[in-house]
Amino acid sequence: MSFFDSFRTLPSENAYFAALNTARGFQSCFSSLFSPYRTYVIKGGPGSGKSTLMKKIAAKAETLGLPCERYYCSSDTSSLDAVALPSLSLAVLDGTAPHTVEPYCPGARDRLIDLTVFWDKAYLSAHRVDILLLNQAIAKVYEEVYTLMGAAAKLEETVQKAAQDAFCEDKADAVIRRFFLRRKTRPAGRSFALLPAIAPVRPIAAFGTDGPVMFDTRQKEAATVVSLQDVHDASPLFFARLIRYLDKQGCRYEVSPLPLTEQTGELYCPDFSLLFTVLPCQEPTVTLNLDRMLTDRGRGILRRTRTARRMSEEICELIAGRLSHIGRLHDELETYYIAATDFAGVDAYTEMLIEEIFSLSRYSV
Repeated sequence: MSFFDSFRTLPSENAYFAALNTARGFQSCFSSLFSPYRTYVIKGGPGSGKSTLMKKIAAKAETLGLPCERYYCSSDTSSLDAVALPSLSLAVLDGTAPHTVEPYCPGARDRLIDLTVFWDKAYLSAHRVDILLLNQAIAKVYEEVYTLMGAAAKLEETVQKAAQDAFCEDKADAVIRRFFLRRKTRPAGRSFALLPAIAPVRPIAAFGTDGPVMFDTRQKEAATVVSLQDVHDASPLFFARLIRYLDKQGCRYEVSPLPLTEQTGELYCPDFSLLFTVLPCQEPTVTLNLDRMLTDRGRGILRRTRTARRMSEEICELIAGRLSHIGRLHDELETYYIAATDFAGVDAYTEMLIEEIFSLSRYSV
């Protein structure tokens, strides 16, 4: 997957994505990530202050020394989709499409944050034709993007089938066992059953309007970072064996799938502070060449799959161009909502909301 070697690392602390653009279309992780939390669900249009509100809540949490997880949009990767405050068991979410969310227990536990009350609805109504056309244009280009992603994913399957024919599971299993035999089989004096749950899937990379991007959150956190060198696209096979081993041992782990293919890009073992990654890595602790796990049948794979690889890369370039066009259309759509929004009112409401969250949430169920 040489196109994804160009993943650009975005500057942010404790940051993730909560969804992915994939060959199957838009895939949301909102339910699995945020269902344990009390939620504040924000409703509003593009450019009407949802992301800014969440950024202010995150900044306040950090000022108070509270752990804060930022979840960014998988398309507009500079915009927040959610902020989670684990110590308060609370998450603030963008509940608008395509990841539509409604409060599960409105009023009793969860809260609806309606920013539409700050709109000049007469202005939006006067521009309804332009707004409708922009929404339709964005939806049409997304259809093109997902069709192209489907084609690229099929080509990736062809490349990985060639690696599968030469992949030696026994060699992979031996390497994996050695990694964990060097470490404690359990954290000192603790049973895995008593450890807190983690999100089984938490994306760390995205393919959005600014191209392929990633966060290095886990790379910074892990004591040991294993960078997988994967010239022949054998990493899905290696990760499958790694997950099989961890499941047998009863170990906790968190998977970060890649956009487009949804195959594993990173796997984090919190109990060992150990990360395996195929994503670009500045300072790996260990470099593991997956060629070691191929038999002699692996010779010539690059030559045999050259055409499929080249076509996949060319399609990914087309996808990047179409996503960039979506970004421009989205920026134009935002101008209407920016013009229609009373931001002084939104700011005042945000301050009231921050006061409510940080004075009351710690005592809420």
